[in-house]
Amino acid sequence: MKKMISCFLVILAFMAFTQKIYADIIYLKSGGLLKGDITKKEQNTISVKIEYGEISVSRAEIDRITSDSDPDAVYDLAKYYVERDEWDKAVDEFDNLLLLDPNRKSDVLEFVSDLNFSRSGKERMQRFESITEAYQMIDEGKKLVNFGKKQLKYNTRFKDYEWQKEIQSIGRANIQRGENLIRKGQSIVDSYHRQREEEIKRAREKAEQEQKGK
Repeated sequence: MKKMISCFLVILAFMAFTQKIYADIIYLKSGGLLKGDITKKEQNTISVKIEYGEISVSRAEIDRITSDSDPDAVYDLAKYYVERDEWDKAVDEFDNLLLLDPNRKSDVLEFVSDLNFSRSGKERMQRFESITEAYQMIDEGKKLVNFGKKQLKYNTRFKDYEWQKEIQSIGRANIQRGENLIRKGQSIVDSYHRQREEEIKRAREKAEQEQKGK
């Protein structure tokens, strides 16, 4: 019985945790998109808490609902913001997409390469490109390390020990290069996350101050 209660509490805690992390993305039949937190579901409407308050949306207007844990939905939202000239929001979502799925970086960079971002958007885009390169650096480093390890195990059929030693020397160098790339890339990624966390913290503090001033 105690085990069942413990499992139930863990499930409840997990549900609460995930609900706090992910926002809802609502696809409207009109082609619009909304990002927020669904606070109430009724027969004909749902209530959504968005950036500027809470709104009611008719279910008849809704095409589908997903969350910002879905990379495709985040990508759609970013493109939607671009179409509305909301550059900062677009870059935010492109950032979020990369954090969810680093493999989408080439798609995103291709999409935004010809866009005329605002000055602040351009600065943030440079950061975005930087972290993209960092992930590529980490991937390349891992490949070099794996390749180097294989080179260390290299054995010639004809027992050419000098050649074998040369290959092993190259293998050790590749492992070192790979580890350096991983460290450098990870340092950039960690720095990026710290900056993002600080930005989120400042935004929350600003929102709280504005709320108190009302």
